[in-house]
This record gives sequence, structure tokens and C-alpha cells, in this order.
Amino acid sequence: MRIPSLLLLLICSFAVYSEENVNNKFDENYFFNLLYGDLKYIEKFHFIHVHVKGKPKDKDENKIGLSDEELTSYLKLRYKNNFANIPAGEYIYEPNLSDVEKRKLGNIWCGVWTVGQDYPVAYHVECRLGSEINKRIVHDEHLGYGNKDNVRKSIRESLNSMIENFAITFFKIRDEL
Repeated sequence: MRIPSLLLLLICSFAVYSEENVNNKFDENYFFNLLYGDLKYIEKFHFIHVHVKGKPKDKDENKIGLSDEELTSYLKLRYKNNFANIPAGEYIYEPNLSDVEKRKLGNIWCGVWTVGQDYPVAYHVECRLGSEINKRIVHDEHLGYGNKDNVRKSIRESLNSMIENFAITFFKIRDEL
């Protein structure tokens, strides 16, 4: 059985941390910084995108009318509301950036999968917030089902909820909240 590297890191860190601090009060900020500390370096988000999976190759929308462009536009609007003082720019591929520069560039990627056309329509929404060095610093997923109209609304609500939670984590790790 293979243990995921993040879990192994947490177990080892807890063992080292607990040995050094046996008589000290548990410090939850230690683990929060361990998990999300890379967010402190992000200065700008240059990639904000939603990808709708399951679209026919010759169409821009999936079977229930969702498109990359529509949901990306919605995600960027939610970004502006929740990350108001963090600039966003267009993605430009720069192969020669140093690791220091890559840590400063953030990205938000979301994937939306749907199955069904009317009722029931099942959906899965996954979002990742990270940098060019670590693409998945914060991660969240939502599952659900409903009819065609409810699912479109629920997917937007999921995107909104995840962006709000990402912003809380982002600003909390930077001591701006």
C-alpha cells in the first residue's frame, strides 16, 4: 500500500513537532502554515480558468448548456469580488522564469463534469488554487445532482463557495484576515 506523500509529510511533521513541543500547547498555525504557506508568495494570479469536460468535439457547450467561456467569466467575476486587492492578468507562457518568479504567479483552475441531459443530471466540480511551482496548494470538490436548470445554478454556487473559501485561506495565511 502506497501512502500519499502529503499524508506522510503530515505524519512525520506531527511526530517531530510533538517531540519538540511535548510540554507546549498545540499550535494549529504550525500545520496551517505547513499546508498553505506557499500562498504567502503569490503576488498575482495569471491563470483563472474553468474547463467543462464532456463536450462533443464540434461544440462549445456540453449537453446541458455549460461552456468554458461562460463559467470562466463567472469565476473571474467571483475572483474580483473575493481577491479584490490581488491583481489578475492574462496567462503568458514563460519557460525561462526562475523558481522565485514562478512562486509569485498564482492560478485557479476548475473542472466541471456532468452526466445526463435532463433529470437526473449528476455533476462534479473540482477547483485548485496554486502557483506555478505547486499547482494544488488548496483543493476542493463538490458533487451533486438535479434537473438541468438546478444543476447549472448549483455549479455556479459551488464555484462561488470554493472561491470564497480559497480567499479566506489565502488571506488568513498572509495574516490579512
